[in-house]
Amino acid sequence: VCDSTFDDVLVSVHTMPTAYAGPDATICGNSLDTLKNSTATNYALLSWQTMGTGYFNNSGILHPVYTPGSFDIAAGHVKLILIATGYPGCGNVSDTMQLNITSPPIANAGPDASICESSDFCLCGATAYHYITLWWTTTGTGTFNDPGILNPVYTPSQADIITGCVKLVLHLTGNPPCGTVTDTLQLCIRRIPIVYAGPDTTICNHGTYTILLSTALYQAGLKWTTSGDGTFNNRTILHPVYTPGSGDLNTGHVTLTLLGIACSPCPN
Repeated sequence: VCDSTFDDVLVSVHTMPTAYAGPDATICGNSLDTLKNSTATNYALLSWQTMGTGYFNNSGILHPVYTPGSFDIAAGHVKLILIATGYPGCGNVSDTMQLNITSPPIANAGPDASICESSDFCLCGATAYHYITLWWTTTGTGTFNDPGILNPVYTPSQADIITGCVKLVLHLTGNPPCGTVTDTLQLCIRRIPIVYAGPDTTICNHGTYTILLSTALYQAGLKWTTSGDGTFNNRTILHPVYTPGSGDLNTGHVTLTLLGIACSPCPN
């Protein structure tokens, strides 16, 4: 009679891994994207790969953060691949999602500028890219001929002129999911000088004349001139002393002229 013998074999059965990179998504510009909709099961190891030039903060976790590279942004999209490595005996599976990258709006209101109080201002230096709508606003009370176009003309109000400077703001609404951006320029409104040399007057022969009744507003500087050959003690102040020359005395009169020097771009 023969005896029976037995031997046991332990067979481990692993379930095949699954991987889902998540639905296609869209971000704005170089924004970060958290891959929070990815799923995976029955895996021993995870890894993410990109077909672009960006990078993951940790390519070995299920929900990493992806930072697009310059090539991704220029191309407007990039494919991201989730690879799930199964347990021994099972293979690898992968899934791909596309990350679309929308160009962000770019607003440039133009350089700061100055105009004279009698002028309008063309926002001809403004540029804008990658937007759906645009509009202009002002911190003053002036008006745009059309606030909904890129290069309108701004007419300062009297209050703007008195204030001296206002800010003009260009607003852009980007393509979804990009939001709104703004850019600002400062417009300064210069005043035309107002000068008064004083009333005509008469002095005694061989005397000097202190010009006390002259006035000036909005000037950057002053300059006195004479039609004769006399001299000023200081021709750049408002109330100088004038000493007539011999030619003035012989003629019996002289014209003294006060010039108000304007802030550019206003005329003197």
